[in-house]
Amino acid sequence: MKQLVNYLPEQERLIALQQTGLLDSSDEAVFDDQIKLLAGVFDRPIAALSLVDRDRLFLKSRTGLEQRELDRDGSFCAKVVRTCEVVVVPDAMEDDEFCRSGLVQHAGIRFYAGMPIQVFPGCCIGSLCVLGSEPGEPTELMLETLATLAAQVGHLIALRRELLLKGRIQTNSVMAAGALHEIKNQLTPAVAYLDLLVEGCDSSASEEVRREWLMNAFGSVNEAVGMLQSLRFDRGAPLPSKEEQVPILGDVIDRVLGQVSSLSAKAEVSVVRPCRDGDQASIDCRIEELRQVVSNLVLNAIDALPQGGELRVSTRLDADGVYLEVADNGEGMTAGELGQCFDPLFSTKHVKTDMLGGGGIGLTIVKQIVCDLGGSVGAQSEVGQGTTMTVRLPSSVVPTTLRRKSSDKLRVMVVDDQRAVLKSAEDVLESMGHRAVLYENPEVALQDFREAPEDVDLAIIDVGMGPINGLQLVKKLHDLREDLPVIIASGERLVGSDLPSGTCHLEKPFRLKELRATVKSLITSTVEVEEIPFPSGRVPRGARAKQSSGKGSWREMPPQDKSWRT
Repeated sequence: MKQLVNYLPEQERLIALQQTGLLDSSDEAVFDDQIKLLAGVFDRPIAALSLVDRDRLFLKSRTGLEQRELDRDGSFCAKVVRTCEVVVVPDAMEDDEFCRSGLVQHAGIRFYAGMPIQVFPGCCIGSLCVLGSEPGEPTELMLETLATLAAQVGHLIALRRELLLKGRIQTNSVMAAGALHEIKNQLTPAVAYLDLLVEGCDSSASEEVRREWLMNAFGSVNEAVGMLQSLRFDRGAPLPSKEEQVPILGDVIDRVLGQVSSLSAKAEVSVVRPCRDGDQASIDCRIEELRQVVSNLVLNAIDALPQGGELRVSTRLDADGVYLEVADNGEGMTAGELGQCFDPLFSTKHVKTDMLGGGGIGLTIVKQIVCDLGGSVGAQSEVGQGTTMTVRLPSSVVPTTLRRKSSDKLRVMVVDDQRAVLKSAEDVLESMGHRAVLYENPEVALQDFREAPEDVDLAIIDVGMGPINGLQLVKKLHDLREDLPVIIASGERLVGSDLPSGTCHLEKPFRLKELRATVKSLITSTVEVEEIPFPSGRVPRGARAKQSSGKGSWREMPPQDKSWRT
């Protein structure tokens, strides 16, 4: 029977892929063994487990290839994902679709056989494939073996994805209970002030006092609404508001500790903050991602103290990023347990008191998120002394050597296939004193930029366009000028790993004040970072690298024609 075609929208497919936790992860024997077996069965030099990301192939496991990533455009595996069917190419040089691809022209690949990897029906995240430099036809036994191994790998990946998702839900349920208690506390004064206003209409309270009551109630309700919004625990939650731009580490820690305060008190665990040097660091990620990291580490530490004890949460800044340390003085781990503590399903709770009902997935989630953000995580432990978990994250806190005045004018390239959006963006930019050049066609925008890349100070780009989409356009623009600041606008929820370096995101529909705030944040926080290495390899939101001219300064652009470019 013909397999189900991959009708799942691309963005949902990419989210499912990210939820597996496999992108940019290290080698694993469970996959490597399957790949070696597959290469032997086909008697071919190259085999791989290829995960098809937005614009790349990530080779989770491979043999016979040094590269960890390949371009998605024109690849064999992209067709497997698109059709959700087995793809066999006996001789790529004779195949009109693939004869001009890079692997064929430059790597000499002639043979390909790939089977879809599905995490659920219709959701193909990649391909289990075999490649060779000699043409040929696979036997029926070879294809049966490929299908069997692909099914096994798919089931394994699907199980891992489900465990990771359930682990997040479990952690969130504990955090939500504390958050709801905090929301009730926040609403209590609001109710009291509103009662005063209702019951005190005929009292002698002055207009000024009543206004103060109303403002106090308004403030409390706003706080409660903010807490409710923070309970959106899904992976695809919106980015932080443009006013806060990126989450502040200390704020997230304080909120998490507040939400678990009743739990820690019940467990007789005292919480201390011995060092807060890194509390003001802003982390270039979704607030929910950072909250997941902090909450899993804190809950894990509390669970390691069944008889009570001390939990220490510290932050510090260093040249290579910001460090978060969560330490307990509990039972500690053996060397063997320490070596496995980040593995999925591994848990020491079968021999200890299980206060939170954990399933051995919390630290796996922490590792996945931290690595996605370009950081690292490690653990130190000694039996009878306790455990310290240390997370390093790239931080947007960098020494400022140059700040641009907000009164300076920018020339802004705006690319969107909706004329109404272009017009509103132009009006907003002009109201801020900047000049806009509008494009409905991304290829025309790329052509003009190629002729004078230094004449553009900022680009605002829609994602859903043709013939090339916004993310492809950003990549081409950055190939021409790496330090170009870009605002990506889309109706899709983009996670941090989806965003190209040097960009920030606006989710449609956005308010004009959000556009103003985002442009302003890029202007006021623009810094020269020529000598500051960022551990993640990404320039943080709001930071602009030194221009190729060597001056690193912003320039006021001469008047330009703002006619429509189509």
